[in-house]
Amino acid sequence: MERSVALFLLFLVGATTARGQNPSVPASSEDVQAQSEPYPERVYTRKDGPITPPKALYSPDPKHPKVPRGMQKHGTVVLWLIVGSDGLPYNICVQRSLNTVLDDAAVDALKKWKFAPATKDAKAVAVQINVEMVFP
Repeated sequence: MERSVALFLLFLVGATTARGQNPSVPASSEDVQAQSEPYPERVYTRKDGPITPPKALYSPDPKHPKVPRGMQKHGTVVLWLIVGSDGLPYNICVQRSLNTVLDDAAVDALKKWKFAPATKDAKAVAVQINVEMVFP
């Protein structure tokens, strides 16, 4: 079966919050308490020196939902998130949308992902990345 997720497009940037519209979306209610504030830890960037990027340990594909007539059914949703030092996704938001149905399916799938966290000087750190979810 062909994977429908292009794993990461890694962008380590300086901002710790999304460009003015960053809703806090926890990884799941069991794993992460709901966040109403920006990510509490420092988010490292490539300006902070060499950082080993996070690796997806568990990355289920999004379910391809039934899309209403007239809406785009195929393409790529780009999601912005912070991978915390605990390896969980935080502050997920849609950077490039297809439609609300596919966007929601991509966010729901990403909430379930687990990562080996990024490291700097052998210490787990939080970083910002983008993930592309492809709907074939």
